[in-house]
Amino acid sequence: MKKLIIALVVVFVIGFAIFTFMLLDEDDANSKKDLTLMNLDEVSLPLCTASPKVPDTDVTYYVAANEQGADNERCDGLAPTNEGNNHCPFKDFTSPRVREKLFLTPEGNYGTNSVTIKVRKGTYFIHPLKLFPDEPVQPLLINADGQTERESVILMSYDGEEAIIDGSCPSNLRTCDYPENPGKIWTILEIYGSHVIIQGLTFNNAYGRNIQIGSINTHIRCNKLIGSYGSDSDSIKAVSDEGPVYIYGNEFSGPYEQALDGTRARNWIIENNAVHDGTKGFGFKFGARNIIIRNNHFFDLKEKALDLGGDGSTSHVNEYEAYDIHADANTIERVEKAVEFAHCYNCTFNNNSVTRAKVGIHFGEEHPGHPDGCQNGRGCLPSTKAKISNNRFRDLRDPEGKFNNVFIVADPARILNLEASNNLYCVPDGEQPLFWRGGVVPQDLIRDLAVWQEKSNTDQNSQIAKTTDLKCKDW
Repeated sequence: MKKLIIALVVVFVIGFAIFTFMLLDEDDANSKKDLTLMNLDEVSLPLCTASPKVPDTDVTYYVAANEQGADNERCDGLAPTNEGNNHCPFKDFTSPRVREKLFLTPEGNYGTNSVTIKVRKGTYFIHPLKLFPDEPVQPLLINADGQTERESVILMSYDGEEAIIDGSCPSNLRTCDYPENPGKIWTILEIYGSHVIIQGLTFNNAYGRNIQIGSINTHIRCNKLIGSYGSDSDSIKAVSDEGPVYIYGNEFSGPYEQALDGTRARNWIIENNAVHDGTKGFGFKFGARNIIIRNNHFFDLKEKALDLGGDGSTSHVNEYEAYDIHADANTIERVEKAVEFAHCYNCTFNNNSVTRAKVGIHFGEEHPGHPDGCQNGRGCLPSTKAKISNNRFRDLRDPEGKFNNVFIVADPARILNLEASNNLYCVPDGEQPLFWRGGVVPQDLIRDLAVWQEKSNTDQNSQIAKTTDLKCKDW
């Protein structure tokens, strides 16, 4: 009997161990599934030379501030002009009835789909509204539940007319009452769910964010995004580690602290955008991964065009701030730094053209008393497997005149396994290139490409050319 009991106990223990292993294996599989990375190279996005075609949804509503007879309470919103018998467009977005009709299900819940909202010429002020008793006031909010493109929720301009979505609002309203900038809503548009298209609109006068994205299968395209106006603000902000998201053909103009903050972003393509007259361009951190940034034009920025990774202090479990961020074929002009790598794994800067920057490529500096947020505050690993190839640099000038032609700043403590090749470094006649691989400035600045190649153990196929050379002039 005793042997039988022991045998049963052994069987139970083994069975429990197998069950536990299966659960752990399933959790591990789910974890891997949650971090699925798309092959973004296979994605082709349309240009904005003409208004891109949108899916044919079940219903189309119209909003027309300047159309005589447009009315938020009386009209059905199903016609672009006033056709009589209440068949006419809504006037604006200030009415709870309009917000509910356009962005909620017939039952009054989140999760709408297969709806197009076409906005006619005019300025549309977005005031925070309380649509649900137990929830806070909301900006313009899309929470979509589309499973296919045809089920998309589409917010777009009507036939290319200039429709301005404006964050100006009464300063006594919650989220419009920030002392630094009263009278501007914190966020104009928030997007959640799946299958959303925002097309051909102008956004202006957000205090914090023009668009906040926590959705997948989302296209932000062919828009003008002006601002946002806060000292620590982002024109577009990511708040989710889900994707894909496609941001293309837009114009970002300042002021803004950052045109796009890709915190946690995953499976994003950002291409053919113009980014200018702000502080920073695009940045990615807090575990952002699998991002393509291609064919964008950055110019007249006070600081960096690109942050691949970061030195943020927010705790998270990752070993790096960002993974697999790839900047390709971008044009960068008149910025402080073209790109900064910071705790980025397998990130690349290839085929880009840089003109009139203070520094070409920088791997950042550690901040004493400012611990990195990776691994729950234990610190991030140095950027690893960074690749820099086929880039062109010219007219790199320090406004103070101290150090011109600074092409790469790579402290050994900040970068492991650097790979560089086939870069073109253009230098005016009589001047020297500058690289840095550690030590003391200015004594240890490297002023010779061969010495840089030796100390960095890479960049063997790159070359120095005079700025008068056709290779440096004909871009």
